[in-house]
Amino acid sequence: MSGPNVKVFESKNGQISYYDEGEGYPVLFGHSFLWNKDMWRHVIDQLSSSYRCIVPDVFGHGDSSVNENVSLEMLADTFAELMESLGFAKYAVVGLSIGGMWGSLLAQKHSESLTHLAILNSSLTPEPPEKAALYNQLLDMLAATQFMPEPIISQIGPGFFGSGVTEARRQAFYEELKNTSSEKIDSIVSIGRSFVNRADLLTSFSDFKGRVCVIAGSQDNYRSIEESEEICRKLGIDLQKVDAGHISSIEQPVDLAEKLKEFIG
Repeated sequence: MSGPNVKVFESKNGQISYYDEGEGYPVLFGHSFLWNKDMWRHVIDQLSSSYRCIVPDVFGHGDSSVNENVSLEMLADTFAELMESLGFAKYAVVGLSIGGMWGSLLAQKHSESLTHLAILNSSLTPEPPEKAALYNQLLDMLAATQFMPEPIISQIGPGFFGSGVTEARRQAFYEELKNTSSEKIDSIVSIGRSFVNRADLLTSFSDFKGRVCVIAGSQDNYRSIEESEEICRKLGIDLQKVDAGHISSIEQPVDLAEKLKEFIG
C-alpha cells in the first residue's frame, strides 16, 4: 500500500494514509470495517480519469495510525478536515458499510461542503439487538486476545463475499486478517463498537439538501436489502442494486463505477 499516489495527512486525531489519484471533481471514498483503501482499487481505476479520488484508511486499518477512542463522528470530522486541507470547498462522498455511516454524519455536520453522498451496502438505523449482542461478543473476544483468532476469522470472514469472488481472493483476505498487527486491535475494537452500538443516523440525515443515492449488493450477507430500502423510503429515492456481496467494489467494480459516474455527473 505504498507508492507515488499514497500521501499522509496529520489530522487532529492521528495520521491518515490515503490515495490521491486523478483529476476533476473531488470524491472522498470510505471503506468497510476490517478492509482498507485498497478495496477501492479497481473502482479508482475506472473513475480517476474523470474525478479526483481521495481514498483514506480509517484509524487502525491499512497504513493509518492507531487511535483507541474512535467514533463515527470522529471519522466524519477527520475526513472533513482532510478534504479542507486539500482545498476542496465542495466534494462528493462514496461510503461503503461504515463509510456510509460516517458519510451520513459528514453530510449532517458539513452539509455546506457535501454535494453528493452515495451510500453503499450500509445501514443508518440502530443495529438489531441480536446482531449487536453477537458483534459485541466478538469484539470482546478480540479485545481480550489482542490478535485476530481463527474462530473470529471463520465466523466473520465468509460473510463479506458473494458468489463472484474467487477462493484465492477469499483466502488472501483471511490471511490479511490473520496477520493483523496487535497494535491495531484496540483501534479496530473501538471502531467496531462505534458502528455496532450506533444511534439512529437516519432521522436528522433526511434534512441534507445534497443529492443522495443508495446502492445495495443483492448478495450482501451483512447489510440487508431491507436496510437500504429503509433509507430510500425515508429520502424518497429509488434503490439501485449490483450483483455482489458486501464488498461490491471488488466484485462489481465496473458496474459500480458506472452507477457512480451517472450519479455524480
